[in-house]
Amino acid sequence: MLINTNTLLKIILKSQVIVGLVGCAILMFGLNLLNISVKEVGWTRFVFVFTACVLIYRIEWVIHKFGVGKGLSMWISGKGLESRIFYPLLILVLLLSFFLGRKEWWMLFHLGVISLLYNFPSTLPVNFKPWRSVPFLKVFLIAYVWAMLGSYYPATFLEIPLQSEGLFQQFACLFFYVFGMTLPFDIRDYYTDQRQQLWTIAGAIGIPKTKILAMVSLSLFCYMALELGISSWWLGLTFLLSLVLVGLANPLRSSFYYNILMDGSILLFLLGAVFWA
Repeated sequence: MLINTNTLLKIILKSQVIVGLVGCAILMFGLNLLNISVKEVGWTRFVFVFTACVLIYRIEWVIHKFGVGKGLSMWISGKGLESRIFYPLLILVLLLSFFLGRKEWWMLFHLGVISLLYNFPSTLPVNFKPWRSVPFLKVFLIAYVWAMLGSYYPATFLEIPLQSEGLFQQFACLFFYVFGMTLPFDIRDYYTDQRQQLWTIAGAIGIPKTKILAMVSLSLFCYMALELGISSWWLGLTFLLSLVLVGLANPLRSSFYYNILMDGSILLFLLGAVFWA
């Protein structure tokens, strides 16, 4: 039985496969900037990063859709699609963690905790607010996690001094890129965040100025990427694509625009910079 395009896109969105691939691509991109090949590192870390990213986003998706109580009961019962996805991912993450060094395990652990707490629901039976509810913090947390994954994390297991000036430049380059590409998601959630009284950059300065800020951030990324040796033709092509996507962002666009086109363009840039440029 053939699956139509719309159904296939929904499966991709729900599975969070793109998020996992972006995580792997950021790690690969970071290694490429450090002149380290994937073969030297091996595939264990990539499988771990992919699985952990998918697991974290699946946990958040299930809890936000079904609530904490029903989400936990679904996993504990071992029945249904969510359990068949959740437990294999969890077991794989735990098994692969034994192959990681102690320092890199703590590095990944703190990034995972930030990723969970940033978007964890406020419906818990304790007095807890998700970190995304802290005014303007949302996009900075996302940019920090992805930038660390592509800079200081590989430096940790490669035993590169974390005080290295080039390493900070690599972190800043990725930070500006992710920051610029994440601001449109604030635009996507503009009306929802207003109803929930969540203070975001888009809510504070408005949509047009948010787009300008995103473009400025992407321009800073472009400058730093050239300094790091990224191919100018590939960088220029994907930079223009990013500007177009940011410029066309608005709160009424579908999730396909943001989760397929926006996230897909990030994946395209990262992989292209490694393999094609």
